[in-house]
This record gives sequence, structure tokens and C-alpha cells, in this order.
Amino acid sequence: MMITMNENDNNMATILLVDNEPGNTCVLSMGLEDAGFKIDAFNDPMLALSNFKPNFYASSILDINMPKMMDTNCIKK
Repeated sequence: MMITMNENDNNMATILLVDNEPGNTCVLSMGLEDAGFKIDAFNDPMLALSNFKPNFYASSILDINMPKMMDTNCIKK
């Protein structure tokens, strides 16, 4: 699942958020959106990698332990 928020505002910094727990991505996305960020959130690390945009994200937040991929493997790819 991918959640994209604030699609219409191109002036906002975008954060990549990857966590296999939908509740975590939902709560973090809402908080970061309230703080003024655009969020690309994924619950599947493989889907996040396939949608990754090099040199696009201001920052990323990755779950340490995901069923399909550890965060260190995701960073290396």
C-alpha cells in the first residue's frame, strides 16, 4: 500500500516513510503532514524500492525490522 499526501503542493519537502505496520505509517504520516511535509508512505519495502525516486526525498524514515527486508538492506539498494 502506498499513501501519498499533499500531492498538490510542490513546495513542500517530501519524506519517504516505510513501515510494515499500517497504523504506524498512518500516524506518522498525519503528524508529518501536520508539520508541513509531503509524505510518500509504504507498508511494503519492495514496493517502496520500486517507487523510489533518486535525489527526490528530503529525508527517509525506515522501520528497523520489516518482514521482507531489513532497513539496512533497503538503504543499500
